[in-house]
Formats: sequence, C-alpha cells, structure tokens
Amino acid sequence: MKIKVTSPIVWNGNHTEAGSVLDVSSTEAHNLIGRGRAVPYSEAKEETKIDRSVGLETSSAPADVVKRSYKRKPSSKT
Repeated sequence: MKIKVTSPIVWNGNHTEAGSVLDVSSTEAHNLIGRGRAVPYSEAKEETKIDRSVGLETSSAPADVVKRSYKRKPSSKT
C-alpha cells in the first residue's frame, strides 16, 4: 500500500522527509495513518500548483480608506 508521509520519520533505518511516498505493507500503513504520520496516497489527487498571479496587472485605483463616523471617547483614568 502506498502512503504519503506527513512528518519526517526514520523508516527502515533511513531518514524520510515529509511529503515522500512509501510503499509499505497494509498493516504498517494503517499503523502510520492511525498515528497521524501518513495519509493514503492516490496519484489522482496529486496536482501541480499553478501560479495564477503571473501576468496579472496591478490596479491604479487608490485604496479605500475607512474613517470612523464617531469621535472616540477619551478613557477616564482616575
């Protein structure tokens, strides 16, 4: 069973970084998943992140300033 490691662990004497995929037996996989160290791996859910900010133009409109419609009362420290 393939699992994706969510936190760094030592597996079979080797250091394994978070995000790496391991092929382990189903018993070991359920053990790691139950302890919160891994999640089931499925290739269909893995997507590449798309940077959508590339090519966007900045707006030249001024930022909206929100002003209070009331006058703040002074705090009374007596």
